[in-house]
Amino acid sequence: GEKTLDDVPDDSEGSNAEPTGKFWVRSFNWSRISGLASIGTSGPLPEIAASLMGASRVNFYGDQLFLKEPMSVRRTAFHQDATYFHLEGNQCCTMWAPLDKVDTENSTMGYVRGSHKGPLYLPNTFVSQMPMPGASGHAQLPDIEGNESDYDIVYCEAQPGDVIIHHVRTLHGS
Repeated sequence: GEKTLDDVPDDSEGSNAEPTGKFWVRSFNWSRISGLASIGTSGPLPEIAASLMGASRVNFYGDQLFLKEPMSVRRTAFHQDATYFHLEGNQCCTMWAPLDKVDTENSTMGYVRGSHKGPLYLPNTFVSQMPMPGASGHAQLPDIEGNESDYDIVYCEAQPGDVIIHHVRTLHGS
């Protein structure tokens, strides 16, 4: 369903930074926007996913749109996609395609190398390390943002039209 994160507390609270841009997350857009599902069900993306996973077939789960307006001080907190999805198994990936240029000035995506082999962590609110209300069954995510030098993080710049693919258990944030 549709969610807005404008009222979710973030890590900038208590600082002098006042968010002026909004941060929105909208899920399962394919059910409202005609033709959007075909991006995930036909064409090159399913073929690429199948090739990377060594699978003869892939299933399309859904889509999400993360929109950060200019001047938003909120970052996307490190998280794993696996704990948000209702999926099981190890052959699951996320394909991320930026709609704008993504570089060091506007928040590149960072991936913790090798984290897909580690434990599952509680899902958070995306704009903070705070676990989602009612989340249970997994460990608390470590403070990656506060200790980035302790982790092997790879930051990726991207252009519109690029696709970055990661395992659903990979810790990532921007």
